[in-house]
Amino acid sequence: MHIQAQRYKTAVAETGKFKQQFFEEATSIPWKSFFAKLLRLILGGVALALVLWSAWTFRQYNQLPIGKVQIIATYEHIAPQSLQSIISKHLAGNFFDLDVIDLKQSVLDLPWVQDVFIRRKWPDTIAITIKEQQPVAQWKEVALLGSNGALFTPPKQTFPIGLPLLLGPEETVKEVVETYQNIQKILSPLALDIIQLSLNDQRSWSMILRAKKNNSSVNVFLGNENIIEKLQNFTAAYPTIMKNNTNRPIAIIDLRYKDGVAVRWADTQIRHSSQ
Repeated sequence: MHIQAQRYKTAVAETGKFKQQFFEEATSIPWKSFFAKLLRLILGGVALALVLWSAWTFRQYNQLPIGKVQIIATYEHIAPQSLQSIISKHLAGNFFDLDVIDLKQSVLDLPWVQDVFIRRKWPDTIAITIKEQQPVAQWKEVALLGSNGALFTPPKQTFPIGLPLLLGPEETVKEVVETYQNIQKILSPLALDIIQLSLNDQRSWSMILRAKKNNSSVNVFLGNENIIEKLQNFTAAYPTIMKNNTNRPIAIIDLRYKDGVAVRWADTQIRHSSQ
């Protein structure tokens, strides 16, 4: 019995050693390394598939033609045929080949174009929005003043009729334009429109205004000093001047006086009004 018990203990011990060795060998298999390699293979395959798909997609896009061109413009001074002719010269390529910068510059070269906005609309449309120049005055017989404060030079035969005329030596164009804009703001409360603003070689300013009420012309002499201040004072005094003369047209307003303004009605002599 003692021998059998001893053998049993030996067999159990050997069995335990076998189990321990089996699990140690099983856990020693590099499972983490295996899964890492497998993951790398999968990711590599996905990356390769993405590269091939991108190449195929790019090839398809590279062959995508421009299907439509949408043009938004007012066509007040731009001929649709001229605009379409210029744009069509840039549409030889495909949707992605279009040189937007070159196309924009070509359209901006048209004299009545102030700005251009171009964008691609998926999948085959080019949208072009054109902002036309809005003239507010005319510089001599050579250029127009746009609403953005810059001069532009369209063909003379396209000049609108009835714009305020700005005159002065060539080197004073910027000064005249800025003075015109300032005077416009000052006169805005009054029913007077600027027909002409002039700066002569002696740097003396004068204007021709139109009274909206009776459509009569008014000659205004400003002199060469403090003309903005003089106009501001005149604007303040104008309601008083017109209070009892609402139906009488003014012929001349002389602001060259240091302490007042001289007004001549169309039917009387000059009358001096102190401020």
